[in-house]
Amino acid sequence: MMKIGISLVFCAFAMGLIPSDPIARTKSLVAQAELEAETLGGLQKAIADKEVASKILVRQELEDAKNAAIRQEEAERAVLAEKEAQNQLQKAEFAQEREIEAEAAQRVAKAASKIAEAKQVDAEILKKEVYI
Repeated sequence: MMKIGISLVFCAFAMGLIPSDPIARTKSLVAQAELEAETLGGLQKAIADKEVASKILVRQELEDAKNAAIRQEEAERAVLAEKEAQNQLQKAEFAQEREIEAEAAQRVAKAASKIAEAKQVDAEILKKEVYI
């Protein structure tokens, strides 16, 4: 087992994956650490961006929900206003019908009065004829 590990290390040195020079090895480790730091920084930035995007998305969803509620209220108000207008129209039609009925009753009363007056005149004429 140990021979395999030594063989792998030797192969890595031979392929140039692990520099044999300590300064080069240190530079390689520093470059690798910088790359990892950049990657970590990128990840942290990505996480921060994701959090900001999530907050923006939540705000947009809240705004959309608020706007939907406002539109719903406006629709309900419009329905209520339409019902109120229909109710007022029905009341106006009812009042107009009552007014027409009252006017007709007045005309009937006037006609009845004229008929009664005419009958009275006829009765007086008949009385005068009877006395003559």
